[in-house]
Amino acid sequence: MKYLSGLLLLLASAQLSAEIISVKASGQGANLETAIDAALVRAVEQVSGVSIDANKTSIKSLTRDNEGTEFNSASVNGLQKQAAGKIKSYQVMSEQCDDQGCQVQVIAKIERSHHELRQEKMKQQNKNRRTIAVANFSGSKGKQLSTELEGLLVKDRKFSVLNDTGSANLDYIIEGKMLTAATHKKVVDKSRTVELTGEYIKDVKTYYSSKVVVEFKVIDLVNDQVKWSDTITTTSSRANLSYLLELTAKKAFDQLKSNIYPLVIIKGDDNSIMLNSGGDTVKEGEIYDVFSAGQTIIDPTTGESLGAVERKIGQIKVTSVLPKLSYATLIKGDIDAVATKQIARKAKAAPVKRKSRKASKSKPKAEPESPGIVL
Repeated sequence: MKYLSGLLLLLASAQLSAEIISVKASGQGANLETAIDAALVRAVEQVSGVSIDANKTSIKSLTRDNEGTEFNSASVNGLQKQAAGKIKSYQVMSEQCDDQGCQVQVIAKIERSHHELRQEKMKQQNKNRRTIAVANFSGSKGKQLSTELEGLLVKDRKFSVLNDTGSANLDYIIEGKMLTAATHKKVVDKSRTVELTGEYIKDVKTYYSSKVVVEFKVIDLVNDQVKWSDTITTTSSRANLSYLLELTAKKAFDQLKSNIYPLVIIKGDDNSIMLNSGGDTVKEGEIYDVFSAGQTIIDPTTGESLGAVERKIGQIKVTSVLPKLSYATLIKGDIDAVATKQIARKAKAAPVKRKSRKASKSKPKAEPESPGIVL
């Protein structure tokens, strides 16, 4: 009895994990059977998609049994087609045959498994993500830097990062060259002997200087244009070349993200403020300026969008970072002026003010409006 109950439960769960879809399709063939087969092939294509092998073949696989018709592959019009789907049942709605062959129209009920539904959901989630790939940077330590940059893009979850730099599905590709990636060591020996006492004083100091210089560019493959290029220099007075490579990759990532996918504000019903990014791309304690987008600026010569006029409305500080989003609090501005879809850009460090003998009395300047950049 327990075995029977378990079997019934298993069958019920299997049915719940699948979906039955009714599809109307038509087909042609030399006879009625081949016309029906062609129609069933097209029905499965509509539901599960299809890949076509241009090599002509006569292979056909439409297996019928008591559970339905299992379609794996078929030759239609001389092309080998691959797809997957179980046809639970079908009904021929119309048929017409003559000396040239037969034409039919069918309604097929096709089963989609839980696995197929889950894959479709994943595809829909990635549908609006722009695809990008990072080519190995040339020069010393170039591969390490490109790996660091690729890791940041993956963790950001805004891009579909592809391994194949030659994929036809790519929107952007990042290329670069390491100009400098080295640590220099300098030893200064000022050891000496005191003439009066004969005492030997050892005074040896070691100094390090590390430097990373990289040039990179972002290529828009859709429009065959270089959308962004820059040279980044990072220096240190320590022997920490690996850390400098991480910092350089982060600088390149921040530039790329700011131009393609700038951070966007999400405002909750309780006036809570969130950023649509988290993980390693946003750090707790960072300060961001918040901008509202105004009029779109169009280049009168090319007709291309140059971005939108941005007006600074406040400043926020990141208080908590989660894998996919971050929480922040408003430290400057009016909370009522903050709204969802406004842009957040990392605030520049304030310059150190030097004390002057005479304090000049000047009126505060209004915050200027600046055009944003949208690739």
